Amino acid sequence: MTNNPIIAYVESAINYIEENIDQALTADLIATENMISKSHLQRIFKTVTGQSLMDYVRSRKLSRCLVELIDSDLTVVDIALKYGYDYEQSFSRAFKSKFGISPHFFRNSTIGANITPKMDLSFIIDLKDSLIAKPKFVKLPAFQIGGITHRVTIKEKFKNKPTDIGHEFFYNKRLLIDKPKNPTVYYGYTMEDFEREESSKYFTGVEIDEHTILPEGFQCIDIAENNYIMFKLIGNFPASEITWKHLDEIWTFRDFYMEKYHGITERIYGYFEYIDETVCDDNYCELDLYVPIGNIN
Repeated sequence: MTNNPIIAYVESAINYIEENIDQALTADLIATENMISKSHLQRIFKTVTGQSLMDYVRSRKLSRCLVELIDSDLTVVDIALKYGYDYEQSFSRAFKSKFGISPHFFRNSTIGANITPKMDLSFIIDLKDSLIAKPKFVKLPAFQIGGITHRVTIKEKFKNKPTDIGHEFFYNKRLLIDKPKNPTVYYGYTMEDFEREESSKYFTGVEIDEHTILPEGFQCIDIAENNYIMFKLIGNFPASEITWKHLDEIWTFRDFYMEKYHGITERIYGYFEYIDETVCDDNYCELDLYVPIGNIN
């Protein structure tokens, strides 16, 4: 049992869906039964599981229907009605869209089909006031960020310097940039410091384009098109309260994941934190950590 409210809400929704899978389930009903707003439940469910709430409901219903076609003597009409479909035709369309064949054809064939099992949340790293979701592989096009380069030593990392300079940039220095491409998204980009082995360079910035005007003392960095592993930290607090502790937790998990699943033990530079203020509020935030991987398998 978790004390993390984000995981608890998602877990409760999954259990409610399982217990009432043969009912007419809606996002409003699931949210009301779990005493959470529909919009918030839909947001955290999609962020944590990677699947929208109602897509998951439909997949679970159809998977149960598929099992009924194999294991029961119920007619296709009876199965459709049992799982909340008003008409056999609507059930058949949904089934064919999901599995590529009609219910009647499936029952009389030896063709297999992939079912959607009950969602397993064991892939989540449950932290005290946040969680780390299952990493994803993503490809990003080339882009530019404009901001300020800082030198951060190993000792300064443990004294909260990365988050201090990140907050200072986003809530103050960022406002000096004229016409940024996306002013609500913060980038914290880490580069190797070739001059000092015991430190790294940390670039605080926002995305810019050819229309952006940077103030004196600000720089521009070009980020090439690349493949990344994206790690997502989700907190039940505002983005302004992200601390070095949270960065350390996601960096530690990154190192564990890269070594265990990809055999990479050396430090990879060119990684960056990404925080979109528009998806955060007083009780919720997301921080994405993008680690470049090139053409890794």
